[in-house]
Amino acid sequence: MAVIARSHKAEKFVERLRKKLSRQMVGSLAGCVHCGMCTESCHYVLSNPDDPTYAPAHKADQIRKIFKRNIDWTGRIFPWWVHAEDIRTDEDLERLKDIVFGKCTNCRRCSLNCPMGVDFATLNRMARGLLVSVGVMPEGVAVVSKDQWEVGNQMGVLPQDYLETLEWLSDELENEFKDPAARIPIDKMDAEIVYAINPREVKYDPRTITDAARIFYIAGENWTMPSEGWDMTNFGLFSGDDELGAAVALRVY
Repeated sequence: MAVIARSHKAEKFVERLRKKLSRQMVGSLAGCVHCGMCTESCHYVLSNPDDPTYAPAHKADQIRKIFKRNIDWTGRIFPWWVHAEDIRTDEDLERLKDIVFGKCTNCRRCSLNCPMGVDFATLNRMARGLLVSVGVMPEGVAVVSKDQWEVGNQMGVLPQDYLETLEWLSDELENEFKDPAARIPIDKMDAEIVYAINPREVKYDPRTITDAARIFYIAGENWTMPSEGWDMTNFGLFSGDDELGAAVALRVY
């Protein structure tokens, strides 16, 4: 039977898999004994009890098969014996995307219940990162990741819009308390608290920022909001994109 040549994306995926593996990941790939202890701990399984593809061991096997076929010696020599399978087409990558993004939240409940110490969340995030690195990800993840790279926050709120929002919120606070000190401080150098937020608050519900400002003011806290690096969400952490995750974290910290 003719062997299908790997697509460019699949080739890059396998190449980067070799470089990404750590001892912890290899241990988790090799350690599963399919005892089923993880199954009842997974909220996806509890929500879909008649679908075995939601079982953490099954989901991990989709990554494990690729590891065995390309890296583990038993899978390279006896692929039929250890159920090793290669990943060759863009369609294979799309199927894996649906599993690692659509059937797992990386909550680690399965890992906590695994007697062998298999950390599926680490494997799942690794697979997400490899897929993102070759341009395979859910559309929503692609959009918010692009906004975090280019604009600095996941909702694409422009710096001017953010600062203008804080300005009119400050005006309302000053009028409410009849005190100029009730305004929202921005980039205050000697502050003890830096208040970073979810960008949805600015875009959809800025009154939540006012609520926090009231608490800080009444409590007499020495606080500030940053003019940059105010997005406390991190889609690099979620998607496995370590470069984006580091960039977002550095903006905040």
